[in-house]
Amino acid sequence: MSPGAPPGGPGRGKLAYAALLAGIGAVGIAVHAWFALGADALDSDRALILLMARRFAQGDLSVFLWEQNYMLALEPLLLTPLAAVGWATPVAAGLVGVTLTAALAALSVGLARRLGGAPWMALLVWAVAPALVVHHHVALYGARLAATLLAVAAFAWSLRARSRDTWIAVGVLVGVSFFADHLMLLWAAAVVFVAARRGALRPLAAGALPVVALDVLVSSLMPAVHLSGPNDPGHWLWNVARLFGVALPQLFGFLLSRGPTPTFEALTPLVPQGLLWPALALPGAAALAALAVTLLRHRRGIFGAAAPHGGTAAQALLLACAVGLGLFAFVGGGGDIWSVRYLVPLWPAISVLAAMAVQRWSGRLRPLAAVAVLPAAFTLLADGAWPRAGDGAAARAEAALAGEAVRAAGAKAVYTDYWDTYRLELLTGSAVPWLTLTIIERHPEAARGALQASPVAYLLRPGHTGALDALADAPASGARILEERDVGRFRLVVTDRPLPGVAKPGTPGSRAWQVAAAVGAGLLFLGMLLGVGLLGGRTARGRP
Repeated sequence: MSPGAPPGGPGRGKLAYAALLAGIGAVGIAVHAWFALGADALDSDRALILLMARRFAQGDLSVFLWEQNYMLALEPLLLTPLAAVGWATPVAAGLVGVTLTAALAALSVGLARRLGGAPWMALLVWAVAPALVVHHHVALYGARLAATLLAVAAFAWSLRARSRDTWIAVGVLVGVSFFADHLMLLWAAAVVFVAARRGALRPLAAGALPVVALDVLVSSLMPAVHLSGPNDPGHWLWNVARLFGVALPQLFGFLLSRGPTPTFEALTPLVPQGLLWPALALPGAAALAALAVTLLRHRRGIFGAAAPHGGTAAQALLLACAVGLGLFAFVGGGGDIWSVRYLVPLWPAISVLAAMAVQRWSGRLRPLAAVAVLPAAFTLLADGAWPRAGDGAAARAEAALAGEAVRAAGAKAVYTDYWDTYRLELLTGSAVPWLTLTIIERHPEAARGALQASPVAYLLRPGHTGALDALADAPASGARILEERDVGRFRLVVTDRPLPGVAKPGTPGSRAWQVAAAVGAGLLFLGMLLGVGLLGGRTARGRP
């Protein structure tokens, strides 16, 4: 019997181990469902996925919606059948997110087993993740769940691929995941590395490059007001500081997070308070450090030629992590204060690497690795920035109150803060266009039409002092205030016409910038293919 085998004989040991996996899985489903059931307390980003799905169900099947670049928009496509029968609700979307997350966890457990890791540890990392990570696992926005699932499936498939046709199919899957979200470059790099080691780079490229070319073509031709490129790439030193000072600590549960709320509202403290936090964080940090040290100490057995798959798969996982961190440092996590979501696609690699490290521990010490998730468990209880079961009822009541106030005012258009605009549009089911004051206007045609609307409503949080001050001076602009009152936590101001300068959404990029960004994404993939292919080819030397 091996040192880590459970007592009581092989049969009883297998049964106990199966019960352990089932228990961890049940905990994971419960934790994620807890967050999914609070989906009605959503934000505008999450609401957009459902609004897009409803448009798709009505026959608008464009890849780009509302002149906004969403690449292949897989999550709205997944929800379209539900939207066609009227079931595309926030809670339903959250449960779809739980299903996608469960599939990713199953893939990670399978990879851990294939690479000689401890499957229970990979599953535990998924089951008890920090609140921020769990939120993105159920939100269908930010974590790129569908794209990540395709990309990780392509990676797992590449480890078994043998024929040319199979490698072409893997390449197509890699291309589709990249088309779905360009951040999947990190997983594409892992697959390319495996293909180069196996001498299958050409068939892989034959499958992937046509899809990438299609992505470039569509991105160049379709109208899009927000095709993102690097956010101040010259400030990469600041990006690196944010990566190691904020994003990675949040990713592992050592800092709290701040949910998507208007920037003018008071920031939620990121540093946890109380005595319980250090009691959990210190042993958690020690366990994570021990796992990292194990990977270094046993690097030859884990990443060397004697490891499963000749170390190729484990090295590919490290490469995926390196590319993911490098992309974060280059683009600054999209330039927003919730940038850790750009690291969530690394969760499969993190779980598998943790499982491989634990397997190197002696049987008696392996259970201690579970201590690594204590910081995450703390955030699940203490990080109130993300909605969970019980928060949805208040959100629905607030939306109903706001919708009734707008209807009573007879407004032909409503202006609100970005983080309220599309969630209120979704929850109220209003036919009146809801338009944003800042960030990105997803209804450009409706916004242009609203310039002639009368009357119009402004539904603002008290902290939106700039817009409220401008509305107070409405008579100086030749406009009349028809109504003004409090609606829950909002201030409702109804005017006979839109006030110029109050709504200031982001400025659309030029057509030239759109084409340059689209072509740049394709060239980035091609450069990765050549660079990683060269790296894998030079280090092959008989690897299986």
